Amino acid sequence: MNRILQFLIFMFWSTLLYSQNVVIDRVTFSADGKTLIKYPQDKMNEEYIVPEGTEVIGESAFKSNYYLRTIILPLSLNKIDDHAFVGLYLTSVTWKHFPESIGKQLFGKSNVLIFDTLNDSDNCISVDGVLFSKDQRILLRFPNAKNGSEETYEIPEGTEVVSTRAFEDSRIYNRITLPSSLKLIENEAFAVEERTPTTLNARYGYYWIWNVVCNALIPPTIVGDPFINHYEVNLFVPEKSFDIYRNTPYWQDFRSINGDTGINTNRVGNSFSKIWIQSGILYLESGKEVETVDVYDANGVSIWSEYINNRTWELITSKLSKGLLLVKITTVDGNQETFKLLN
Repeated sequence: MNRILQFLIFMFWSTLLYSQNVVIDRVTFSADGKTLIKYPQDKMNEEYIVPEGTEVIGESAFKSNYYLRTIILPLSLNKIDDHAFVGLYLTSVTWKHFPESIGKQLFGKSNVLIFDTLNDSDNCISVDGVLFSKDQRILLRFPNAKNGSEETYEIPEGTEVVSTRAFEDSRIYNRITLPSSLKLIENEAFAVEERTPTTLNARYGYYWIWNVVCNALIPPTIVGDPFINHYEVNLFVPEKSFDIYRNTPYWQDFRSINGDTGINTNRVGNSFSKIWIQSGILYLESGKEVETVDVYDANGVSIWSEYINNRTWELITSKLSKGLLLVKITTVDGNQETFKLLN
């Protein structure tokens, strides 16, 4: 009986001890040492080397420490949770291993200038401060403050993939140049840092790149929405590939391709049909009697259909979805035109 009691007491204390966090040099880890839970905000060291054996950096683990300038990550790292390094004043982050699992907004409001690697880094390499896979075919991560106020970046030739959230919270607003070698762009790859709107009546900030130059002759494969509101972005492609991009899903929906918006102002009979948006109103004027107006979203789903039997028509755009709209008009004599607009 005593042995059973001793065994139960041993199991109780073992479980209790194992469930306790461990604090090493004021940094809190899980009991097994595999998860870095919290780095204190008031710890004044300028450099921190995350110890080998750490596999996970927890959510908001380093948030708002104003003293850290350099972090060195271990080979053992395989996961970084959301917001892990938010609100820091980092100048460099050194990677030995790029994890398979990466959370969102890792470096939000942090001014990271350089991503670095060491000789023993196993699956990544730093190229001019930007993190790539070891074979330099995958752009893994762009340090958000690297280019300062330049707001442009040219991805080097040989790059085949831009990975998920690679440019997250960066300040590349004006132009990104994609290489001819590019084959795949993953979801939210260019979710750049939101910036303040320049007009008083704008309700939201901007968080997309204004101009994209894509040198690939064949449109790269798209996963999700890499460019964030790409219907606001101007696209520039090789002239010989214009028709391919204009007819490829997702790519065809950029604001313009080589300056061509794809918005028609075509002649109907002996006069013009016009469709435009102004001050929250969608307007139609036609030289012929229009029987029906049909409005579709960017996925081809009908969101408005109306018989008008008139040469003019208008609709409050708040009744329509935001983004790219396709408007098809059918005249009483059966002629049809399709217009592309941004709401």
